[in-house]
Amino acid sequence: MITMEATCVLLLLVFSGTLAGPVKWQLQDNTIGASTGNLQCATHCTGSNKFLYEIGKTYQYQYETSAVVNLHGTTEGAARIDVKATVSVSVLSKCDMSLALSDVTITSAEAANSEMQSVDDWNFKLALESNILRFSFQDGRVEDLCPSGKEQTMSLNFKRGILSAFQNSMNQQDRDESLKEVDVTGVCPTEYKVTQKGWKSSQFTKIKDLLGCTDRHDYRTSLQSTPFRLPDTIQSLPLLKGSHKCTQMIAKEGYVQSSICIESLVFRPFSRQEAGARTESTQKLTYTTTITDTMKKTDPVNRKTTLLFEHKQTLGSNDQTLWSAKQKLTELCRITIQDVTPEVPGLFADLVYLMRGLENKELLDIADRVERGNICEDNKMKAQKFFQDALPMVGTSSAIKVMIGMLLAQQVTGTQADVWLTSLHFVQYPTLDMLTNLKKLMLSETLRESSLLPVTTLVNNFCRSQPSCLTISEVVDIVDVLKDILGSNCQSTDHNLILLTLRAIGNLGYSDSLASTLEKCVTTTDNPMNTRVTSVQAYRGLSCSVDRKTLMSTFLNTNEDSELRIAAYLGIMQCWDETSLSQIKKALEKEEVNQVGSFVWTHLTNLMETSSLHKQALKDLLDDETLQKQFNMDRRKYSRNYETSFFSEKFGTGAMAESNVIWSSKSFMPRSAMVNLTIDMLGHSVNLFEIGGRIQGLETLMQNYFGADGVFKGGEKPKDNAPSRCVKQEK
Repeated sequence: MITMEATCVLLLLVFSGTLAGPVKWQLQDNTIGASTGNLQCATHCTGSNKFLYEIGKTYQYQYETSAVVNLHGTTEGAARIDVKATVSVSVLSKCDMSLALSDVTITSAEAANSEMQSVDDWNFKLALESNILRFSFQDGRVEDLCPSGKEQTMSLNFKRGILSAFQNSMNQQDRDESLKEVDVTGVCPTEYKVTQKGWKSSQFTKIKDLLGCTDRHDYRTSLQSTPFRLPDTIQSLPLLKGSHKCTQMIAKEGYVQSSICIESLVFRPFSRQEAGARTESTQKLTYTTTITDTMKKTDPVNRKTTLLFEHKQTLGSNDQTLWSAKQKLTELCRITIQDVTPEVPGLFADLVYLMRGLENKELLDIADRVERGNICEDNKMKAQKFFQDALPMVGTSSAIKVMIGMLLAQQVTGTQADVWLTSLHFVQYPTLDMLTNLKKLMLSETLRESSLLPVTTLVNNFCRSQPSCLTISEVVDIVDVLKDILGSNCQSTDHNLILLTLRAIGNLGYSDSLASTLEKCVTTTDNPMNTRVTSVQAYRGLSCSVDRKTLMSTFLNTNEDSELRIAAYLGIMQCWDETSLSQIKKALEKEEVNQVGSFVWTHLTNLMETSSLHKQALKDLLDDETLQKQFNMDRRKYSRNYETSFFSEKFGTGAMAESNVIWSSKSFMPRSAMVNLTIDMLGHSVNLFEIGGRIQGLETLMQNYFGADGVFKGGEKPKDNAPSRCVKQEK
């Protein structure tokens, strides 16, 4: 029985993972900013009339879907699961419809037994039948979904699969058409073909290029990435060889008469032709009748999403999950008393997976039992170590809350506390609940400095999926904490805290409210040079709508240190426009400071030659420019930008390595340097690393020891820190 349940769960996931859902990078609902109290799901209504669904009527369909998993080419049987249901599509208005399921039945068969057996999964059945799904229907195209607040992700993805089979995105039904279609499979290049035109109905085939689909993959990884779009490239991992084909019959009365969709996937590694690990999913949607008893509108629309599959990896919390987590931890302790065996990594991964399904109080219960020795009393330290190592890898709101509580209570300190705080950088799907307690870390005297960067990175990851992030009170509170630390102009006795806060603002982004404070930090000449430079660099956390006249005036001021001017130039180029480029070009023609001129010249020259996908717009603008003035480019003495890059449009892959070496006019040694490596692959840019550093005062130390009067030249070690006599301003 346990084996049967495990097989059913796996195959139900297959429904959501193949035909009823792809494997995508990431997409989150637009739940914030939805029109509260709106009774219509459709925000607009198309004027075309290819489909003629009658308002006030309900169209009923018989829906059948099956998923078969097997090793094709072997003699072993296949694991299979079937789901049948009655689908009711009610026409509330021309562009506003609703979908409801009833009479859901589930049957399955294991590989060792081909006989289909009924599956009594009442939770799944109840989840499918309980809630009506409103959707926007734009003359064949399903544009928006408006689920109720009680709709579970699992049931919503299943309904996405049904509506994907119901959808026909053709603009004209009298000729073949190629287009990009959005459905549960992803955003895919789709070929529609008219295969039959009859008196009573017309037949169409729909074929998708699965390798060209975007918004399809999802990975649980600590690497953060930025999506990009390219036409006619490989956007999906070619590990799966697949096909997707639908055959639709449209009645002359203007409704979907039937739709049959088949998707087949073969795992490429270790496969030979069609033999190998194979999954085939089939959907059949067949019209049965029309009734006039239309489902009434229920709740107002407070949430909108799309047909794209929602990857939400959760495990229901219950007593069984808690018991399993305790048992897994106990087993880890038992087999590691003497040595670490090969089974340990797998067991640890299972422990992390189980802990993702636990609530806050359940995680605290395990922590308390580990602390008191109720779990692994003979190996208490190992149990504590396993639990503390697993907790930051869980990445749920409950786990973050427990970690913050234990950190504030100083139950975890030292290196382990640093590991926990660092893990906040890598939370893949932050939630609003996580932000609630983060402010407490930033206000803690002992944890403030070590928490600023990870907390602001987590907030940035959260805000990427929230268009109204700046109006969320939790985000505003965190920005206010940063503002309070900076004061009016970054003058403070705690210089290190000021620098960390400025770095945190750059990490956070969405910090437009701090623009006036940063401006004062840059222009206050009493501030140390590294504070002013870091303040300029913090502008990367501000949107391009923020005025950057302060940066331009700093760059044009030849009396300022070259290091500050170069930093201002880079800040301007993050939000360039034609006006700013024109000002920079004119300034370069008159530039007398070689440190600034050599850097700007090499940076613009590299932009003209770059292959980086993300710099092509700037490259196109600079292609017609001619940089007349030449500067001394001696790499040993002058600032410069280095860049090498390539990109293949055919495969959608590329990489860029960039480095800045910046000297100050007041030093004969480099003041700062950085190197950055970014790769582009399958529709996402991943910044693998960026390493940089700044040194000030090293020239004095070098002069004291290696100069003409230095220790190694027979002189005496100086007793003061007077500036070196050989340092002069280079122009």
